[in-house]
Amino acid sequence: MFYFWTLPTHSSKKDGVIVTSTSKADSIVNSDSNVSINAGAGKDSISNSGANVSISAGAGNNLIENKYRSSYVTINAGAGNDSIGNYGSYATIDAGKGNDSIINNSSKVSISAGEGNDSISNSGDDVTILGSTGNDSIYNSGDNVNFIYASGDGNDVILQSAKIDSRNLTVNLTSSSYSTTKSGDDIVVKVGKGSLTFKNALGDKITVRDSKGKETVINAGRTAFKNTTVNETIKKTTGSWYISNSGSKAKITTGKGSDGIENRGSNSSINAGDGNDYISNSRYSGLNVSIIGGEGNDSIVSSEQDVSISVGTGNDTIYNSWKNVSINAGNGKDIIYNSSRYASINGGAGNDTLWGGSGKDTFLYSNGDGQDVIFEFGDNDLLKITGTFSASCNK
Repeated sequence: MFYFWTLPTHSSKKDGVIVTSTSKADSIVNSDSNVSINAGAGKDSISNSGANVSISAGAGNNLIENKYRSSYVTINAGAGNDSIGNYGSYATIDAGKGNDSIINNSSKVSISAGEGNDSISNSGDDVTILGSTGNDSIYNSGDNVNFIYASGDGNDVILQSAKIDSRNLTVNLTSSSYSTTKSGDDIVVKVGKGSLTFKNALGDKITVRDSKGKETVINAGRTAFKNTTVNETIKKTTGSWYISNSGSKAKITTGKGSDGIENRGSNSSINAGDGNDYISNSRYSGLNVSIIGGEGNDSIVSSEQDVSISVGTGNDTIYNSWKNVSINAGNGKDIIYNSSRYASINGGAGNDTLWGGSGKDTFLYSNGDGQDVIFEFGDNDLLKITGTFSASCNK
């Protein structure tokens, strides 16, 4: 079954506007500053490109995007399994109760994930992250990041990206009692029955500050794997690896671990294998790239054109922000956010949430794939269905 969000759409293009919506599912697009948005309860989609904006999404499984240069924005997602993408600096994000997915690509941002098993991806510097209660999964490639943790918050795992220089991280605890251990390349901070595990953190400087203000540096100094050579074959098939590549025509292969891969090399191929992998493909350098995520709950961020993305079984999150991209999410409850054009999107089996871009996107669906939802399906977009089907429209 396939659902199109033919929702009430509210648009704001004037300063000082207050947008108050219904308790139903709404689609709200704002492009100006000094706006207050109150969407009410319901499964809402909100897109903002204005500065000094307050967003309150209300209860429901909401999809919220704060675009580039949209600074000083406050996001309150409310209770529900929300998906939030932030690209503006000086933002404050409160995801509320639920199993939320948060991606932040900007600096000087405060993130509170709320109660639930949340997924957070951060590439911004000078960021504060509070996972709160629940077993949270956090990917971090930013510097000067402050993690806040209280006893009972859960067993959180922080996956660090590849970085050649030592990264400065701070853990602020609400308790004065804790312990730290090293396990292989990991650093584990135990507080009560919970813990913070920094995966492959031996390239970072981690400062733990307890509730009395006492600071302890528990680790410093080790470089990660980096490649700048053209036409290089990189094969790391055992363990969890963190690879930074800026050489073109690279062939990168990793195994069953939870890997972090950052690519800036054009005409390259990436096969991350099985595991909960994070893959970042950068703008202005990572064009004409093939990405295979394998089985696992993968997070993939791509911002270059002419890219092929394919993942296996798992609940994957894929963000694409440039044109001529092919995405195949495989089996699982996937979230695919596309903000560009000329994308081919196949959610695969499972109940997926798909987001169309600025036009001329193609969505592929086969009979039995699941109950998928498409946001921003426009007049120039195309739905291709394989197998028998029936169609109806609910306005």
